Amino acid sequence: MVKNFQEFPLKHSVAIIGGGLAGIMISIELSKYFQIYLIEKEPELGGNLINVDKIFIEGNIIPNPLINLIDLLHNTDKIDINLNSKINDIEGDPGNYSIKFTSRNEIKEINVGAICICTGLSEKNIHYNNNVKKNVINHTKFVSLMKNGKLICKKNENLLIFLNGAFKENELNDSVSNIYSLVNAIEAKRKGFEVIYLYENINTPFFSENLYRMARDSGIQFIRGNYKLNIDSRNPENNIVKINSENLNSTFAPIYIILSNPLQDNDIDNTIGLLTEIKKSNNNYFKTLYNKLYQNETNQKGIFLAGSCIHPMTFSQIVQHSRAASLAIYKFLKNDKLEIEQTWAEIIQNNCIGCKNCMHVCPFNAIKAVKDEHNKQITIQINQIRCRGCGICSSICPTDAIQLKLYSDEEINTALNKIFDVFKNRTNIGPKIITYICMNCAAFSYDLIQLIEKYKNPNMSCIKVTCAGKLSPENIIKPLLLGASGVLILKCPEKSCHHSDGSTKAENLIFFTKELLNSINVNHDRIELIDLLSINYNILENRIEQFIKKIR
Repeated sequence: MVKNFQEFPLKHSVAIIGGGLAGIMISIELSKYFQIYLIEKEPELGGNLINVDKIFIEGNIIPNPLINLIDLLHNTDKIDINLNSKINDIEGDPGNYSIKFTSRNEIKEINVGAICICTGLSEKNIHYNNNVKKNVINHTKFVSLMKNGKLICKKNENLLIFLNGAFKENELNDSVSNIYSLVNAIEAKRKGFEVIYLYENINTPFFSENLYRMARDSGIQFIRGNYKLNIDSRNPENNIVKINSENLNSTFAPIYIILSNPLQDNDIDNTIGLLTEIKKSNNNYFKTLYNKLYQNETNQKGIFLAGSCIHPMTFSQIVQHSRAASLAIYKFLKNDKLEIEQTWAEIIQNNCIGCKNCMHVCPFNAIKAVKDEHNKQITIQINQIRCRGCGICSSICPTDAIQLKLYSDEEINTALNKIFDVFKNRTNIGPKIITYICMNCAAFSYDLIQLIEKYKNPNMSCIKVTCAGKLSPENIIKPLLLGASGVLILKCPEKSCHHSDGSTKAENLIFFTKELLNSINVNHDRIELIDLLSINYNILENRIEQFIKKIR
């Protein structure tokens, strides 16, 4: 199949939203090639890490290099730094975005080809057992006290209690919080404080295990268990705290109790998410297009992600992720024009009834409904730049008004007819199986087992589609009407879907089609859905054989 491309205008400039570590690194790197606009909501650059004196990188605690990066940023040409900024509106298409924002009471508007979101994370403002005493603080406050010299070690006032694991979070959150709290505990110990570290579990993966050993060897007292702190909140001046656990029942008088509060995405009110139409995950972090292959890309072309706005990351991880984002943005902007492969969907306006079903299911917000001011009719329009050609919209259209420029229903029907022409000329063959294969992970897996001659079935004919979510009930039922014994759909697992919602849509399709077959007394077991990744291609042979036995 010959690939055709169409060119669109492209602005060679980048807006970086967020001036933390990720935003600074990407700005410095991309300023070698493009004009950069760095937009930061706070009055200074650096994000949460600006107050941190020491960081942990690959087994060592070193001085924070962020200050040097900020100095380099200020001395780099082609970077427009905007502090105290608030983004008001984002419009346009990939390659040509318009951003309106307010910076220090001045309204500005810029045009850029790409946007990179680097909003980072922050600690949730949660109180332990609803306690609001002044000596119960989080790590952000503790680091600020350390940096400003307000935390002084005195002879009779030198005890700090670090409370880790008081709030149940996910594994990524825990590991980053653990590393952060251990570094702070070690620094406090080096300044002469006595440190008690309470925990239920310490998650320190890879090189971070060395950090735990460093903390243990420094003399920090680690106490493990399902602990409970009894804090007298009635007397603000009373620092007495009782620790109750299976390993300890004692009373202490610490200067401060430092909580490892849960971490959260900085875009708490989803302002940036709504303006950019970027999807968010269940834990409210920004969602990447595909975790394995497109970790910096989003459901919107030309809008990228970097750093801890995706999930909590260590310093080293942010550095690596920022470099990957810089490369992805460079690849997007490197040509004179934006080249888009002509795989997008097209509207047959005479067939369209304006139901807007396609608009609601499009995972890339590429479909809009436009109302004609004269005749008040609704016209559906597809943005060719945003469309990724998944075909989910065509599967739900009740009037066949949407077809892909490639892999249309007509092409699928032609392929089916040719397959059954071949079947007619064969004798003494077993069950005839039509297999639809998603052309991403599932297709690679199937091609792999064919290449190594792991499995071959002459009675199984395959049709590749852009996404399993593109299939409609008609695509499933027609092979059965033509004489197929069964229909297989090989798709990517939900979390590995290259088209965001395609895998989920395929599951809904199969459920609906099976119910439809049941209603007309047709065995719904003649349809099978298989999740397939290249890493588990070896399961396919057994699954196919099981399916054949079921439909014989």
